[in-house]
Amino acid sequence: MICSFMMYRQLQFIQQKDLGFNKEQLISVRLNGGTRGKVDLLKQDLENQTAIVTTAPATMSLVNVDNSADFKWEGMKESDVFLATQANIDPSFIPTLGMQLMNGSNFPPQNVTDTFNNYILNETAVKRMGYSVDNVIGKKVTFWGGAGSVIGVVKDFHFKSLNAGIEPFIFRYQPWAPYFNLLVKTEAGKTAEAIQQIQKVYKKYDNETPMEFSFVDEAINELYKNDKRTATIIALFAGLTIFVGCLGLFGLAVFSAEQRIKEIGIRKVLGASVPHIVQLLSKDFVKLVLVSILIASPVAYYAMHKWLQDYAYRINIEWWIFALVGFIALLIALLTVSFQAVKAAVANPVKSLRTE
Repeated sequence: MICSFMMYRQLQFIQQKDLGFNKEQLISVRLNGGTRGKVDLLKQDLENQTAIVTTAPATMSLVNVDNSADFKWEGMKESDVFLATQANIDPSFIPTLGMQLMNGSNFPPQNVTDTFNNYILNETAVKRMGYSVDNVIGKKVTFWGGAGSVIGVVKDFHFKSLNAGIEPFIFRYQPWAPYFNLLVKTEAGKTAEAIQQIQKVYKKYDNETPMEFSFVDEAINELYKNDKRTATIIALFAGLTIFVGCLGLFGLAVFSAEQRIKEIGIRKVLGASVPHIVQLLSKDFVKLVLVSILIASPVAYYAMHKWLQDYAYRINIEWWIFALVGFIALLIALLTVSFQAVKAAVANPVKSLRTE
């Protein structure tokens, strides 16, 4: 029960965590065939559709991006070498995804001649370079042999599973280079209509290749399907364990009541109340449950501590979780035992003492 509860909270934490961009109403369309060479026309046609807000071409889909490259920068030491994930985007990318510029500016629109020398970094890349967000603008950077300058810094965003930490990222704007994806922001509540419009426009530029698309939020959630499956399995086993445990407690309660039936009868004759007898029969089982909580808690703590280490961003293991689950387990046990205890307590003492 403890493990199930904590796994649920971790998965909920992942789903609610701010990723640094808005994943809602966002569709990733794979660019194939003739669409790669006609991105500007495709983008313009799509943005004229009623169910589409804006579009942004990029070489990535924002889901588990992994295409690292090295780069050099002004003031770099030999020991400072590190890899940075990169992507080719256009000026509409940052506003479409709702990313936050911490300093500097976005790529200038339609400025084809100068953009080769402009780069936008994330906060982590800036820190790894030894600069701050405030003083990195204008610093010289060499990336893939192209010397340029840092013109902006975006707030860190998650482009991989939360199992991994945020890594350095560098954006470039090279309109002549191919884009592989087109991110489409749709109007709220018009997703189905938007998909139809995207398919119609896509066929206009490529009628031979089937359109491939995915919902960014669903693709991100898919990264955690194994964790969700594990959590479901553990929850099922926890439920089965509770059920079997309740059967055992009920059997013990019946056996205990039968063994002490004459004692209960005598106590009732001497004036014992029903609550007193229920308490008498239940206290031994409460002790068993308390012992089980003491045994299970450190084991659950160790198991969850190890499991959470796989996440760079995770919940804290807090004492109230153990207290809450322990209370629930105790309540379930009391409800199970109390049924038989009350039955024994309200029984006619004359019947139980008749053979004496």
